[in-house]
Amino acid sequence: MRSLTLLAVTLGLIALVAAPALAQNVRTTAMGETSVGLADDSDALFYNPAGLPWVNTEGLDDYDGYDGYDGSWESAASVVGSVDADWDRFGISYAGHDADMRQGIGAGYDFWDFDGSETSTFGAGYGMQIGESAFAVGVAVLFETHEFDMTAEQTGVDDDLTFINLGLMYRNVDENMNEWRAGFLVNDIAEDSSPAPIYDLGASVRTPDGLILALDVNDVSDEIDTWVNVGAEYPIPETDAIVRAGLLDGDFTAGVGYRFDTWEVGVAYQDLDATEETSIGVAGVF
Repeated sequence: MRSLTLLAVTLGLIALVAAPALAQNVRTTAMGETSVGLADDSDALFYNPAGLPWVNTEGLDDYDGYDGYDGSWESAASVVGSVDADWDRFGISYAGHDADMRQGIGAGYDFWDFDGSETSTFGAGYGMQIGESAFAVGVAVLFETHEFDMTAEQTGVDDDLTFINLGLMYRNVDENMNEWRAGFLVNDIAEDSSPAPIYDLGASVRTPDGLILALDVNDVSDEIDTWVNVGAEYPIPETDAIVRAGLLDGDFTAGVGYRFDTWEVGVAYQDLDATEETSIGVAGVF
């Protein structure tokens, strides 16, 4: 039994090392974690910091319900927690950019407890548009700590890791008002984990009616295992409801949200190979 527990913990930690961007709000969860080529909400720090200058704060320009908002700095934030799963998790993330969408910053915290094995991730990042081009670059620094009964020698994984990730993002709005994005992320350029670095690619399109289609290919060089994620989001016309769905390396994900003013409450569900999770969250722009 102890050997099986050791194997499970080790495999779990390998997954965390391979993908330190496990932090996700309910939107990202429901969309199959497709954010490398989207990165347009508070989770941008974890998936592609190059998206930080272009985080979507739609609705603020027309919103007069908050007298303190002057349009000089726009922000997005989210809180998420699991309510039915084999693990406990909690996350909070923030992203903000200047009024010209030339520079952006992000910060976040993520906590997971799987059968007594705890992982905490703190992160901060910065992104900026390259001149007047359609490209942006970004950097994120993530500090990950592990706490479990067994020692690092037993698991073969360091208790503490520091990830430095570099991102690149392309963004263009065509003549039909479709917003196209493509992203590239280099995980762990400092090679604090092994194998490293890991390379991710992604692309997305957002249509004028709010439909989003996204595709990510993680670990494209197959250092550990290449996997493909797809996701979609659609705001139901004439309502404040949003529906989302995706495939996380073939595993089904889905969720719904309800918007009021500049805030949203939502729920997400993912049916993974070995387990299921339901999570709830609140997100908003301000």
